[in-house]
Amino acid sequence: MRTKTMYLAAILLTQVVIASNAYAASTLEEANLAYKNQNIDQATQLYQQSLQDDPQSPDAKVGLAYCYFVKRQYPRATDQVNEVLAINSTHIRGLLLRGRLNMQSGNLVAAKEAFQQVVAVDPNNVEAHTSLGNALFGLGDEAGADAHYNTVRSLVSPGQ
Repeated sequence: MRTKTMYLAAILLTQVVIASNAYAASTLEEANLAYKNQNIDQATQLYQQSLQDDPQSPDAKVGLAYCYFVKRQYPRATDQVNEVLAINSTHIRGLLLRGRLNMQSGNLVAAKEAFQQVVAVDPNNVEAHTSLGNALFGLGDEAGADAHYNTVRSLVSPGQ
């Protein structure tokens, strides 16, 4: 009898955990949709709520960081991105935002390095190649910039 009770309790606990994770994922999806629809205040609140449900969610942290970036709250955005990249140094969206934050602050060398990390992990990332081209152009490396702009052209219009 006791084994059956423990078994049922374990099943119930598993269902609660699954439901909790589904709720956190749902909140994150709502936050992503609000951000996509440019409702930044709502997205900020939803990302914060998602982090209450799952404090270690890298996607919620990066989403919140993007909201802070749009709101020009750069130190807060940087803090969120640094937390994510401390755990996962190849988180694509985190690296892209780090690069954008560095571009914003005028640190083109650091921006270049962040975008190079993205290209190393995801060589077909159009945003990374475009941004890397922009950073290189800003650093006076027109040939390097052109190489990345040409990569973007080939990725966007293959065969042309």
